[in-house]
Amino acid sequence: MKRFHVLSALACFSFLTAFSMPVMAEDRKDDSIKPDTQAPVITVKTEDDVIQIIQGNEFDLKKYVVVSDNSNEFHLMSYGEVDTDKAATYQLKLVAIDGGGNTANAELTVKVITQAEMDAQIAEEKARLEEQERALQRERLAQKAKEEAAMNMQAEISVGADGSAYDFAQNYIGMSGWCTQVAQAFIDGYFGSGYNIYDNYAVSAAEAQPGDLIYYSESGQGTQHWAVYLGGESALHGNFNGTTVIRSIYLNGGSEPTFLRLNGR
Repeated sequence: MKRFHVLSALACFSFLTAFSMPVMAEDRKDDSIKPDTQAPVITVKTEDDVIQIIQGNEFDLKKYVVVSDNSNEFHLMSYGEVDTDKAATYQLKLVAIDGGGNTANAELTVKVITQAEMDAQIAEEKARLEEQERALQRERLAQKAKEEAAMNMQAEISVGADGSAYDFAQNYIGMSGWCTQVAQAFIDGYFGSGYNIYDNYAVSAAEAQPGDLIYYSESGQGTQHWAVYLGGESALHGNFNGTTVIRSIYLNGGSEPTFLRLNGR
């Protein structure tokens, strides 16, 4: 049975060799030297201050604990016992004292686990990392598909599209904002200010002209939608999957387009 009484093993170890020499008053260069009042710092080189040891392996505290101090001498003491032959959780109390008598305290948990438990942890972590990588890959593929779809929609030119309206609409591709904001921006730029997209009247599909508005009571995503008609079967759609694109006047899952003409045109 491997039992480690750490107190007896580490009662007086230090990371630096130091020598204590008497200093006579006449040898002092500066009697105003301030005493050391800074306590040492105990650092545990593991997450959550928990050390895991596989059952049957040796436990060496010096591999996991570091003491730092501004003096040249310090000692680390540990109170407790770890039996590496027995799978269990052990608690250790650490005390570090430096040459100035300053002390620091810390608590440490040592878990002795079986090889099977360690293997299960490794497998679980491996599975987590693999799933994380798969999730990132799915995200990358989804983003790529979204970008390709946006490019395809932007490249979609229907027969009969009005050249001037279509060419002018290129200025708004990629614009952010609500569909109504994009529509109003196009109207202001194409026809000049003074028109309000909500001041309109309905026209038939046969009467529709480039620059007219299109209203959808259902965009296919549970909301209404506005677009600018460019002729043929093309329209400028704002806030379409988060951006502005040119694509068909017909929306998957959406309602039939209603054509609207601005009053005063």
